[in-house]
Amino acid sequence: MIKRMFNQSKILEEIQKKINNGESVETILEIIDKIDIDKSPNEVINMLHFIVESLLKKILNNKYHISQNIKLYHKEYPQSLINIETIKKAVKIRNNMSHNGLVRDKVSIPFMIETYSLYIKFIAQEANIDLKSFVPPHISNLKELFEEDDLEEKFEKKSKVKYGLIPLVMLLSFFIYNNFNDKIIFLAGTEDGTYHTMAQQLKERYDDSIEVVSSKGSVDNLKILGEKKLIGFGLIQEDVLKEFAKEAIEGQESQKNILKNISLLNTILNEEVHILVRDDSSMSSFQDIENKTIAIGSEKSGNAITAQSIYTKLFHKRLENRRYYQSFSKSLYALKYHDVDAIILVGGEPLLKLQKSLKGVKLLSYKKEKALQGYLIGQISQHSYPWITSEVRTLMVRSFLVTNLSEKKNVVILPILEKLKKSIENNKTSNIHPKWKEFTSLKCLPTPANGIIYHSATRFNSYCPKVKQIFKNE
Repeated sequence: MIKRMFNQSKILEEIQKKINNGESVETILEIIDKIDIDKSPNEVINMLHFIVESLLKKILNNKYHISQNIKLYHKEYPQSLINIETIKKAVKIRNNMSHNGLVRDKVSIPFMIETYSLYIKFIAQEANIDLKSFVPPHISNLKELFEEDDLEEKFEKKSKVKYGLIPLVMLLSFFIYNNFNDKIIFLAGTEDGTYHTMAQQLKERYDDSIEVVSSKGSVDNLKILGEKKLIGFGLIQEDVLKEFAKEAIEGQESQKNILKNISLLNTILNEEVHILVRDDSSMSSFQDIENKTIAIGSEKSGNAITAQSIYTKLFHKRLENRRYYQSFSKSLYALKYHDVDAIILVGGEPLLKLQKSLKGVKLLSYKKEKALQGYLIGQISQHSYPWITSEVRTLMVRSFLVTNLSEKKNVVILPILEKLKKSIENNKTSNIHPKWKEFTSLKCLPTPANGIIYHSATRFNSYCPKVKQIFKNE
């Protein structure tokens, strides 16, 4: 459990003095940026929370708390660079830490700090406020920073008892051994990603026993399933599987052990490669990104693996000028201020994070006649995003449904997918993600990478002729 750390650290008091002495928000952010977040997360997060609240009060000219002000702000600035769901999520995590005693982790802390910091910069930019001159109000009492917010309703008592105060280790054990009371665990990436949207629709429309579990994406899904931290299913990019297979062949025992525990079920979707540049850039195609500085997502993520793989195949050398950012918002900020020349973003269109009206950016097209080895050629529809005016030719990477279940009878997800497929074929679905409709047209299974096999539950008649029929636990 997290304890408030006012007696353990003087960081917050020092920043409070800076504010009360008239230092600007820009100076405060520079100080916070240098702090070791592992040693003082509460102080840093609560200070950022306070700055956001004071900045919103100035912009909106009222005295409401952060919760109501965020809602009001996004009504006034509907095209904000960070959408309301992202900041809501960060505020919710912060409140759980500060008020409910929830355990912090290495994923949520950087997410919160990054989101709060970017939100401050973006809303100041959108409201034409200079952070060099903006000074937050004096802090008379440090406990002000722990005031309760009602941005979202508190967890229902039932949910809070079930999950809310369970320490991380116990929660992990709960996942492994209780498996959500025999629910079908579906690792589905981040909440703003295509995997998550598709998994949630599968749950809502076809089987409520599916438990959609958020993750950091393909690499995280593979590790969780391969290390059997959870028993169930997940979506993983083909090039991520190939990268792990390559490392296993080269002798990495951890990768070998992971691959031993997983098998492929089916291809589910093709994910488009989106390469964004500034709209005043002279670049127009994939071939123009050579020697450019490129944002490729989080380090060791599926996005980063795809970006590196494509760059290497295009130019026969590794991408050296890469930048790792956990969030798309931070990558976009870096692009706008010329810290990077391009952003590579991989995901099934339409991506939620690109569906708002982005200003000052464009997509590069893939102009070679043939696809790169291991990838497919596809199109990004002009209807997917409001800021593009025509289709964009691009590359795609396949994503597989993968499981760590060995017994054929336990692979209960396949009948659910079959039910979905029939509904789509009979035109009985509406407002479903386009990638589910694409799923019905994926007839062939590609040859798996060395060391990876298809599960015996996969339908035999769906294989492409050249695929070796090697099955697990026949």
